[in-house]
Amino acid sequence: MDITKFLSDVVELNAESHQPFKISLPVPSAEITLHRITSTQRWINFDNTSCLLYPKGAHSILKKIINYSGVDYTESELPLNVEQVIPIVEPLYGFFGGYFSSVGFETKKLSEDDLLSWFDEIAGQIIHSKVQLDPHMITLPNRLVVAYKDYDFDINKVQVLDTNRHGISFFISEKFKHFNSDIKNRLWETQISPELSSPYSMIISSTFLKWQRNNRFKNHNPTLIEIFANEYKLYDYFRIKYATDYENRKGG
Repeated sequence: MDITKFLSDVVELNAESHQPFKISLPVPSAEITLHRITSTQRWINFDNTSCLLYPKGAHSILKKIINYSGVDYTESELPLNVEQVIPIVEPLYGFFGGYFSSVGFETKKLSEDDLLSWFDEIAGQIIHSKVQLDPHMITLPNRLVVAYKDYDFDINKVQVLDTNRHGISFFISEKFKHFNSDIKNRLWETQISPELSSPYSMIISSTFLKWQRNNRFKNHNPTLIEIFANEYKLYDYFRIKYATDYENRKGG
């Protein structure tokens, strides 16, 4: 199946919602947009698996795990293997993480109150189309269109890696289960390494989650959720698949 047909007919994404760089000022050309996507993502292929690596999709951790395992791998623009792993992250969490990466947040010394106000400001910029997007902020539906361009997409070949639901642990357990204990222990240590376990600092991460679930986030609804409607539809679809596949593997 063509990936765009899957997204529109199966996941039922809205073709008018959140097109690539829709809220970017100025709007770049289609060629620039495509380059921003292709230059920041790739498939990493090893054994019988192809895993999609992209910014804010735990790509640093996954690449480290594969490197430390010692397996032979190749990189490509399209998947080369039947089993295809797609990492997912909560859409606004990933989008704001991309924003922080683009503005160099590490130089800012902000209190929790400062951060909560900053998140309000970013939300307002998104709602009023005043965000200058960079490649870290490209969302998953747009990335998948490129990752499967001119490729026969089959959802039955996809293994979802839910980064918010211990997906990386399951990835290690499933893909490297025949490795000796020393290597597996090193892989476990890699995934919890402080410098890799969060795309931005823990204070920003934890404060953002607090902002997202409290009344200040609700003040921005439904506008933010409408802007990211496609991202949440795909996220929910993949989370259900992840949970279903996990139960099936257990035999439940």
